[in-house]
Amino acid sequence: MDTSGSMNQRTYMGPTYLDYGKIAAESFLKIRAKDHQNYKDRYMLVTCEDFPAAIKVGWRDVMRDPTPTTYFREELSKLTATSMTNLGGAIKNSLDLLNIHRVGNGLDNYGQGRNPFLYEPAVVIIISDGCKLTNTQTVTDTVCCL
Repeated sequence: MDTSGSMNQRTYMGPTYLDYGKIAAESFLKIRAKDHQNYKDRYMLVTCEDFPAAIKVGWRDVMRDPTPTTYFREELSKLTATSMTNLGGAIKNSLDLLNIHRVGNGLDNYGQGRNPFLYEPAVVIIISDGCKLTNTQTVTDTVCCL
């Protein structure tokens, strides 16, 4: 979730871009919850802040949560738009967390590759306003991981 200052911009209807991002995330959770085949879904929440503050809901939080979305919804409602648009760093943090989970559960093995019979798909969803990408050094038009 993009939590840059530009997400505080209000639309003509009143809510901010961040509010619409939260509504989109909530709607996604509700739609996924309707299908009983998605009961094993786990959700992480990573923002554009600097690591480790960017990880709002990680694997440890997901595992201790009795229902898959309770803690996620709580942290989603607490989000504020105060950081830079470090989208590359946020994507990197998300993929690093996913990799750590896969190595820890034996899905990926160093030097041996992925076990094709252990299948656990993952999706990274980015919610952003699409403004210029910023970090503490520069403003750019492209995503980069620093």
